Formats: sequence, C-alpha cells, structure tokens
Amino acid sequence: MGAKKKVAIIGMGWLGNQVFKTLISAGYHVLATRRSNTSGTSIQYDIKNDALPEQLKDVDFAIISIPPFRSDDPLAYGRALANAVVDLNRECRIIFTSSTGVYPSQPGEYKEDFLFDDEDKNELYFGEEALISAVGNRLTILRLGGLIGVDRHPIKYLSGRKIAQGGNDHVALIDGRDVSNIISEILDDQIFGEIYNITYPIELSKRNYYAQIASKKAVEPPLYREEETDPRIVNNYKAESRFRHLFMHDLFGGVNLSQTKSLNS
Repeated sequence: MGAKKKVAIIGMGWLGNQVFKTLISAGYHVLATRRSNTSGTSIQYDIKNDALPEQLKDVDFAIISIPPFRSDDPLAYGRALANAVVDLNRECRIIFTSSTGVYPSQPGEYKEDFLFDDEDKNELYFGEEALISAVGNRLTILRLGGLIGVDRHPIKYLSGRKIAQGGNDHVALIDGRDVSNIISEILDDQIFGEIYNITYPIELSKRNYYAQIASKKAVEPPLYREEETDPRIVNNYKAESRFRHLFMHDLFGGVNLSQTKSLNS
C-alpha cells in the first residue's frame, strides 16, 4: 500500500470501534472522532455544532458513521452531514454507513435502485442525498442491516415482547466484523460511486429466526402476531457478488469461512 493512507472515522461508536481495529491492522493511519471525548484517544467533534477539526482536513478517506439525530426538521441531519464533508480535501473519498431503514417498512423487495416516493423519504434518505450532492462519485453508501456481534444482538431487547407486525419479513442483519472487512476492501480497491445493501444472505422470517436464536440462548422468543402478508425483503445480491470478505460470520454466532468470496470466483 506504500505510504500509510490516512482515514478519519467520524463517529466512533460500536461499529466505529470495530472498523478502527480492522483498519489499523490493515496498515492505515486512523483518526477517530467522538461527540464527547472521554477516552483521550479520539478527537472531540459534534457534527451538529462544530467545525471540522484541523487534523481531519487532509485525510485520504473519511468514514461517516453517525445515525440520524432528533430534530423537527427532517433535512437537519443531511445538512449536518454535508457540513461535515465540505472542509475535507477535494480528493478525499467517503464511505457513509446508512441503514436499510432508509427503505419503507411495507412489504416488498428493496434493491439499491429503489425509487422513493415523497412519502417514503426519511432522514436517512435526505442524509444520503445531501452527501451525494456534496461529493458525488467520491462517495459510497452502505445501507447496513441491523448490527450484531459477539456482544450485541437484538434478541436482548426483543425477548418476550409481543410484536404486532413484521413477523413474516426476512431478517436483515449483519455482523459488525463483516462490515469492517467490507469497508477495508472498499478502501483497498477504491470502490466508490456505489450504493450497497449489506445484509446476511438468508431467506428466513424474523419469526423463525428469533425463535431459533431464543432457543440457542435459552431466553423467551418475541411473540409476533400471526398475519398473512407478503414479506419485506432487502435484496443484497449486488454486494454479495462484489465483496470477497462478505458473510464470514453467520447470524447464529458461527464462522462461515465457506461463504468467503473471491473476486475471481
């Protein structure tokens, strides 16, 4: 890779910590920001209120991993994201970790080229559009499924709950370690100007998946109301066919090395 490339992680949360470790191991020089600097190892930066720190203005890559914040103005999040990148150098390439929550909650299959009606547009949509307008093809957007990992799983919060709808929807989750590998590959291979849905490739309803996870963890499963509806499906074929490091960790706590993909396969 030659001289170490500089990467800024803007938003050092749960995912940002994993990306930080992966990129350091891959040989990148990584700077990270937090809204409040309590660790002493990151730069304090609040995109809503602060100017871009000087240390970040000459980075080669920026990874923006900040979820929407509460506001009465649905465009406020997008403006804050755009303001965060305006002072980056003009050659800087950017990855934005969006979410599959950008898509409507209604049944249907959602691909990256989905055309949003006005009533479908939420803060994530406006955030993506603001960044696209600001930096164009220097941006890649990752629409991530729900994040899981060794210390993180939604069954912790769903166990025993009664849930009115969505039991037939296909589960849309992804292990944070796989996301970190994908981000590293995007930087290595300069994959920009793209949008990818990043979810584990499994055709399993939420009702059945969480019942299996609850049994594995010896907790009560969530109780979904029985309904005869079509599922909501996030199609990830584009990402699955592109990334060789995708889906190494399955949704049941195992390692699926057989899922590792080669670009030449």
